[in-house]
Amino acid sequence: MGQNKALMPFLGQPLVERILARVKGHVDEIIITTNTPELFAIPGIRVVCDDFPHFGSLGGLYSGLKAASHSSVAVAACDMPFVNPRLYLAEADTLKKNDCAVVLPFWDDRPQPMHAVYRREECLSEILQAIDQDERRVNQMVRSLRYFPFEMASVLCYDPQGIAFINVNSYDEFQAAEQKALALGEKNHQD
Repeated sequence: MGQNKALMPFLGQPLVERILARVKGHVDEIIITTNTPELFAIPGIRVVCDDFPHFGSLGGLYSGLKAASHSSVAVAACDMPFVNPRLYLAEADTLKKNDCAVVLPFWDDRPQPMHAVYRREECLSEILQAIDQDERRVNQMVRSLRYFPFEMASVLCYDPQGIAFINVNSYDEFQAAEQKALALGEKNHQD
């Protein structure tokens, strides 16, 4: 979109701050991975530089998992305005109960790796191997992991509209997401 999506005002609040507010209180630690740490001076939030800055989300995923101090790590992309803490908690509970590296939610038969919960230790080497092979797609890499499919029927219990997986890649999508938030009764922070 020609600018850093994470800093764009979503209903009057930077998108990254909206995402942080949605998960704060539900997690023990929050880490932002970025190539521009100077833009993310948010009190109480740890910011780390991407170890692989030219690998997009996959590089950020690796850097976040590497920096995490807990074995279970919930991941969110900076352009997902409706991340769902209840869904993360269900995924984390499923991770505890199953022998897998990641609990991978699916929506319309598509994996949603940027709203998943990862077992840190098991995923780092696989992600590093994918990066070594010049793989840049998280969807491709995640299928090499031992994953538990958190099927759409399970997702619907926590997110009946599947809005947790909405990401905004254009101005039209950004505006549509804001309209969706307003329709759900959210307030504009500028009002």
